[in-house]
Amino acid sequence: MEITLLFLGIYALIMGIVGAIWPYETTRVGETIASTKNRRPSQEVDPDGRRVSYIQAWGVIIAIFGAVILALGFIFL
Repeated sequence: MEITLLFLGIYALIMGIVGAIWPYETTRVGETIASTKNRRPSQEVDPDGRRVSYIQAWGVIIAIFGAVILALGFIFL
């Protein structure tokens, strides 16, 4: 159980940091994947500013969650 908490904490911390530091690139990757349904070229994809802010905020929240889970994993290990 404790090892699972450690892996979950590390994964959430890494994904949260990526989302918080590079929100535009993270959003662009998601928009590019979604644009394949519409058959739009990936060069035309430009993420909305509101969505970039949303990804950045969630990145911070997930990074904090990962840090807390990681700390709890080390405490109970």
